[in-house]
Amino acid sequence: MKNSLKLLLIGCLIAAGISCEKDENNKPEGEKAARMELTLQKYYNEGGATTLKLWEAGDKAAMINVDAAQPSEITASPITTGSQNSLFTFTLSGAKRGDKLFVYYPLNSGVTYEDGTVSAMIPTRQNGKINPVFIGKGIWSESSYSTHDINMSAYWTVLYASIQKGNYRIKKAVLTGNAGEKIGGKVRIGISDFTVTASEAAISIEFDEALDCSKDSQKFPFMLAPGTLEKGYTITYTTDAGEEFKYVCNDRTVCEMNGKIDSGNADNGKSAQLIACGDNKIYMIDAELAERDGFYNAVLWELDAKDFASVIGKDMLRLDDCKPVDNNTKILATSSRSYAMLVDIETKKLLWYSSNSKNAHSADILPGNRIAVACSDDGDIVQIFDMNASDKVLFTTPLKSAHGVVWNEATQRLYAIGGTSLNIYKLKDWNTVAPSLELEQVINTKDYVTGLHDMTLVDDNTLIVAGRKAALYDIAQSSFTNLSLFNGSTALKAVNYNGDTGECWYVDSTNPEGNFSWSSQTIRYTDNVNGNGTYKTIKVPNLNMYKVRVFNW
Repeated sequence: MKNSLKLLLIGCLIAAGISCEKDENNKPEGEKAARMELTLQKYYNEGGATTLKLWEAGDKAAMINVDAAQPSEITASPITTGSQNSLFTFTLSGAKRGDKLFVYYPLNSGVTYEDGTVSAMIPTRQNGKINPVFIGKGIWSESSYSTHDINMSAYWTVLYASIQKGNYRIKKAVLTGNAGEKIGGKVRIGISDFTVTASEAAISIEFDEALDCSKDSQKFPFMLAPGTLEKGYTITYTTDAGEEFKYVCNDRTVCEMNGKIDSGNADNGKSAQLIACGDNKIYMIDAELAERDGFYNAVLWELDAKDFASVIGKDMLRLDDCKPVDNNTKILATSSRSYAMLVDIETKKLLWYSSNSKNAHSADILPGNRIAVACSDDGDIVQIFDMNASDKVLFTTPLKSAHGVVWNEATQRLYAIGGTSLNIYKLKDWNTVAPSLELEQVINTKDYVTGLHDMTLVDDNTLIVAGRKAALYDIAQSSFTNLSLFNGSTALKAVNYNGDTGECWYVDSTNPEGNFSWSSQTIRYTDNVNGNGTYKTIKVPNLNMYKVRVFNW
């Protein structure tokens, strides 16, 4: 019985083999089965994150043997679904070893092959959405039994345009290369190296519903051709009110296939951006939004100093200054709880700190990556640090009730205030391991301003000093000019003055607000420091504020 079953099984196998051979012989001459494993690579979605597309039932990919006598599109469906890679079986006619194969997905993507060139489209009018088109390439090895692995990726670069939160709505955005490069339209894709050549120099996005930037910042993608924007790029934004503003990147920008580029934040430039600090918090706000919707609804960026408590070893309260430095890329903050810190704005990374600056009230960056810190009452010194060595004091010099330090690049001098003294220092032995400050001049301010609490640089030749009253100091003439608006102020904590526009943002604790005799909960604005101008305020509830600084006028 067993032998009979064995013979029957062998007979069936032989019959099956004969049948298969017969089927092969019935195929058209030169027709071969090509086993292809196609893998879809991750692509960038509308939000800037990577997304993995999985093969689904009903999907079809296309393949073209570009070296065939008459190249034509051949389609096949995935054998495996629910995965990023699947086996496909394509039927090739007249294929030979070494033939170049081009694959793409989906079929209705506008990809074509004609006269030795693959063509596709990167629309010049986009909608901020991404529907990925994948391409890939391989070589035919003339074996029906070997599997050809082909990776497929999107053929464009995605550039994400970012718009700062502000009091405006964006209706349209246009992207161009600063050197006039072609970035969209009909594109030709090189088979051998996948280089992409485009036909049009501008890509625009017009939104059906304008992007409302008043509630949050906005980000959306442009798809553009891979290549190099030799002189960078420009994005021109148009609001629903018809106003235009631009974001310009002048850096050489390499756009890689299936790559990602992030633009910096753009804003309409009409509203001032302010930095305010108090307690353990630092806030950056849009002033126009704050006036309209309230302080906390206008926050663009914020930092909690307590995030660094384990490193600095303090309670991280009583922030009293928050100065933007290094071309507005960092914030140099101080606290009366005896610490100072330098923080990167974009990453919120702690770059440097001092935990031994008693009653620190102000700081500034000096040449050679040095930092000066003014330590007020019970400290009564100006300290010098190396930015590359936290907590290491290089030099100190006495200054009673030191409340402000400002470096002036034009005069190569450090200016410091305390009590009724404006001290001017020059750098000594600065390129050595033992740098110091040499006191060059002491200027008595008591006839103009006393109880000095703040000093900022207006321009290369002008400082503004404030405390009881406020005055402009002309460096070249060594003279003061009082500002009449502040003649009744007895506790100015911060005064920021724009000499070109006459605008001034300040904090006045003459009538204290909050929990302390020195704190305020109001940011004040005027466009005439001698009175009779525009005056407005921004209330800052639940914060014992000390300083406000201008990030952008």
